[in-house]
Amino acid sequence: MWVPQYELRPGMQRSVTYGRPYIRCVPTAWLTDVAFQERVNDTRYNKTFLTTWISNNAASLPKWVAPLPAGAPANAVVGQVKFSVGDTAIFMPGFDVSDAKIAASRYLLIPPRKYDITLSPYMKKYNDTKRADLNYPSIRPVIVYRLAETYLIAAEAAYNLNNEPVARQYLNAVATRRDPNFLGYTSIGAQLLSDILLERRKELAFEGHRYWDLARNNLNVTRVNTAGNYTGVPLTFATTNFRRIFPIPQAELDANPAIRDQQNPGY
Repeated sequence: MWVPQYELRPGMQRSVTYGRPYIRCVPTAWLTDVAFQERVNDTRYNKTFLTTWISNNAASLPKWVAPLPAGAPANAVVGQVKFSVGDTAIFMPGFDVSDAKIAASRYLLIPPRKYDITLSPYMKKYNDTKRADLNYPSIRPVIVYRLAETYLIAAEAAYNLNNEPVARQYLNAVATRRDPNFLGYTSIGAQLLSDILLERRKELAFEGHRYWDLARNNLNVTRVNTAGNYTGVPLTFATTNFRRIFPIPQAELDANPAIRDQQNPGY
C-alpha cells in the first residue's frame, strides 16, 4: 500500500531493502506537518517514514546537462554523473525548498508540495528487509500490542475516570521518552483528551487505531485541509452520519429471518 515507485527514479532499481512498489496511499499533510511537526528530538517521524533512498543502480545514474543550473555544486561537470551508487538518490527533507534548489540538487529533492501517489514518504513499519527476494512472503512479526499502547490506554481510562493527574502521568511516560527535551503535558479537561489522542496518533500511526479512537470518544472524523488537498471534499464525517456504521450485508439478512427487517438506519 505504501511503497512508492522509487525504482523509476534515476540511480534506483527494485530491491528487498526498499520493497515492492505498490503505492496506493499518501500520508496527509496534517499527519506529516502537524502531528509529526517536532522531528529534531522526537524520533517517531523518522521511525515511521522512510524519506531517503540510496542509489543502487549504476545503469541509470543521472548526468549533468548543459547549461548547468544556477547553484549547481562547484564540481558539477556537464556529461558527468551527478552521484554514484551508494550516494543519496532521493531525499524528502519534510519542508519546502525552492524550484531553483531542486534543479541544482545532485539527487532528486522532493519537498512536501511535490508529494504524489507515485512518490511520498514511505510508511516503513511493516517493511521486511530480511526476505529472500521481493516475491518471498514477509517473515516480520505483525504488530499486535505494544507497551506504549498500554500506557496510552491507561491514560485515557484515567481521564474518563476524572483522574487527570494519573492520566497525565501515563501520557507523559510515553511523550517524554520519545522526546527527552519535552517537559510533559500540563493540559486539563478536553485538551488533555486531545493530547492523549494526538500521542496515540503519533505512537500508533498506521496500526489501525485512529478511527476507533474517534468512534470510542464520539468524535467527528475531520479532514484538516492543510495543503489544499481536499478541494471539493466534505471535511467532516460527523458522528451523526449513518455511514459511520456499515450496512448489514443483504446475504446475511436473507439468510436469517430473525434479522431480516433489522437493517441499520439509513440503508
